Amino acid sequence: MYCNHLAKVYLPLAGFVLFATDYSGFSLLMNTSTDTSVNASSKIDSVLTQATTASDNYLKSIEETLEIINDVTDGTPVIVDFDETLLLRNSTEEYLNSLQPRAIAVVVLLLLEKLKPWSWLPGIRAEARDWLRVVLATLLFPWTLLLWQKRARELAKTQSNLALIAALKEKPTSEIIVATLGFYPIVKPILAAMPLQVNQLIGCRLSWGGLSDRLKGKLSLAQQFLTPETIEESVVITDSTDDNQLLAKVAHPCLVKWPGAIYQPALAEAYLPFVYLQKGKRPGENYFARVVVYEDWLSLVLATSWVSQVPLFHALSMLFLMLSFWCIYEVGYIENDRIAEKYEAKPKLSPTYQRYINRYDPWSPWIWAIFFAIPGLMLLNSIGSLTSWEDLSFQINPVQLGIQGSLWIGLLLAVRWTYHIYNFIDVQTRLWLYPLLQVYKGFGFLLVTATSVVGSMSFAAYVLARWTPYLIYRRGGDRQHFPEQLIRCILFLFFLGAILVGTGQVSLIVNGQAGIILAWLIFRARYQIWEQVKQVQWIK
Repeated sequence: MYCNHLAKVYLPLAGFVLFATDYSGFSLLMNTSTDTSVNASSKIDSVLTQATTASDNYLKSIEETLEIINDVTDGTPVIVDFDETLLLRNSTEEYLNSLQPRAIAVVVLLLLEKLKPWSWLPGIRAEARDWLRVVLATLLFPWTLLLWQKRARELAKTQSNLALIAALKEKPTSEIIVATLGFYPIVKPILAAMPLQVNQLIGCRLSWGGLSDRLKGKLSLAQQFLTPETIEESVVITDSTDDNQLLAKVAHPCLVKWPGAIYQPALAEAYLPFVYLQKGKRPGENYFARVVVYEDWLSLVLATSWVSQVPLFHALSMLFLMLSFWCIYEVGYIENDRIAEKYEAKPKLSPTYQRYINRYDPWSPWIWAIFFAIPGLMLLNSIGSLTSWEDLSFQINPVQLGIQGSLWIGLLLAVRWTYHIYNFIDVQTRLWLYPLLQVYKGFGFLLVTATSVVGSMSFAAYVLARWTPYLIYRRGGDRQHFPEQLIRCILFLFFLGAILVGTGQVSLIVNGQAGIILAWLIFRARYQIWEQVKQVQWIK
C-alpha cells in the first residue's frame, strides 16, 4: 500500500530525471546555460521594443533624474519604485531566495516552474506568477516571514540605492512615497532598515487581494491611496515600462536604469545535484547521461536486476539508489577541484568552474541523497522476497528496511570519506585509492542487493578497466588513446574463462545474463575494436 502511493510520487520523478539529463528542465530555475545575474538594464532593453513610443518620452539618465529631484520645488511629492530602483535587487526573488531548507525549497520552486499553476488562471497568467509563488512558498515554509526580518536588514545595508537615497534626503519637505507591485510584508522590513524617511508605502497584499492589486497595475494601486493632485504634481522614478500609465499621469516622469541593479532569480545559486557535474566539471560532455545513466546505472542493472524476479521494478530501485550514490560521489569532484584551485600552480579547471562552484553547500547533497534513497530502498525492500510477478504486493519489512537503510548510509559515508582522503593525499598515493572508489560503484551496491557470478565478473572488469588508464596517467603515460571499453570487454571474457576453467560449470557463465552483458560491452567497444582491426597488417 505504501509503495503504491510512493510510486505515484516517484515514478514521474524517475521519468523526469531521465528526461532532464541535459538539464534543460532546470534552465528556467537555475538558468544554467547563461549567467544567473541579469542586469536590470537588459530587462528594460528587452521590453522597450513593446512600448518604444511611450517610453522614449520618459527615459532619463541617472544624472538627469538626480537633477530633476534637485530642481523641483520643495514639497513636490516623489513616488519611487522599489525593486531594482530604491533597492538594487528584486524583493520578491530575494524573499523566495531566503526559503529554508534550501534543498526542499528548490524542489518546490522547480515543480512550480514546471507545472506553472498560474497558467491555469485564464487571462492573468503573468500577473499571477509572483503572487502564487510567494503565497504557496509562505504556506509551505511559514517560518520564512520570521527569518525574512534578518535578511531584509542585510539587503537594506548592502543593496540600497545610495545615490538615489542621498538625493531624496535633500528634499526633507517633500513627501516620499514608495509604490511597488512587490508585496507589502516583504518590502516593509527592508524599507524600515534603509537610511531614508519614507512617508508612505504602497504595495500589494499577500492575501487573495494581492492578486487583484497586481492585476490593477501601479497607477490604479496609487490612486487608491493618493489624491489625483498628488499624482499629477509628483516626480515618478521607476525602472519598469510596465509603469507607463503612471508615468503618463505625472509632471516629472523618470524611467531610469540604475547601475548595479540586478534581477537574480530565486535560488538561482542554490545547489542542485548533478548540475556541477554536468555544467561545472564536464561542460558540454553530457556527463550525467553518458556516465551516470548509460554506463554506471546500466552496468548495475545488467549485473543485478537481471537476476531479480521483477527486473523492471528492481531496475527502477537501482536508478534511485544510483542517483543517491552520485549525489555524494559528486561532492568528491567538487572538493577535488577546490583543492586543485587552492594548492596547484596550474589547476585543470573547466571554463565554467567559477560559475558553479559556489552553489555547493555541505548539507544539501545529503538531503538529496536521502531523498533519492528512500523510494529506492522501499521499492527494493518490497520486492526482495518475491519469487514471481504473481506475488507482487509491495509489502515492506520494516526491520529489513532499517538494516538496508543503515547499510546504504554506511556505504555513502564510506564513499565520502574515501574520496575525502583521496583528495587530500599526494597524487602518487591516490593511485591506490582510485580503484576503491570504482569498487563502490558496483560492488558497493551488493550491500543492499544481490548479483550472480557473471555480475560480479562484470563489476571486476569495470574496476580494472577504469583503473588501468588512471595508472598509466599517474605514472606519466598518455591515457588519451587507451581503449578502455575494449579492455573491459577482454577482461570480462578472461574472468568468465577463468571461472569455467576453475569450476568446470558451464552453466555459471553460459547463460542469458553473460550473453547480454557481453553483447553490450562489444557494442560499447565497437569503434575501438574497429580501430584495432584496421591497424592489423602483415610484417613485410
